[in-house]
Amino acid sequence: MASSLFGIDIGGTKTTLCTWSQHERVMETARFATGSPENTLSELKTALDQAADFDAIGIACGGPLDARAGVIQSPLNLPGWHDIAIVDELHRYTGKPVFLMNDANANTLAEWHFGFNRDADPLIYLTAGTGMGAGIIVNRQLLDGATGSAGEIGHWRLAPVHEDSPLCM
Repeated sequence: MASSLFGIDIGGTKTTLCTWSQHERVMETARFATGSPENTLSELKTALDQAADFDAIGIACGGPLDARAGVIQSPLNLPGWHDIAIVDELHRYTGKPVFLMNDANANTLAEWHFGFNRDADPLIYLTAGTGMGAGIIVNRQLLDGATGSAGEIGHWRLAPVHEDSPLCM
């Protein structure tokens, strides 16, 4: 396991950055408004340049996304974020391993490993922010499904969506 990690949470209103090492708690290092993919990636690169040494990067983002390919695929709460290959982009920039995961699944794993419900089995975790999500752990395994969105409870649209955005999953 890496001894120092850099975490990125891309949300509908803000992007939060943190670091974690085996000897420290999670420490928030920066926060900024989530904008266009270009502006957000620029701010991320600036933050990565200023970060202490780290071994890997983990990115949490609401879906839909293709975690295995490392691509953010038009989340309803991120206008303009259509097929953004964020894992490849940040790997090229840093040379470090980069991983992408649905934010509800990432939250579920964090709660299961470190939170009040540590080691609870089964565990269903619900999250409500700019969007809503859910993660499920059964038999000590995260259920992620074919697209990494198993457990998702759906999408409710409250505002018009860009014409290229996918319909609800």
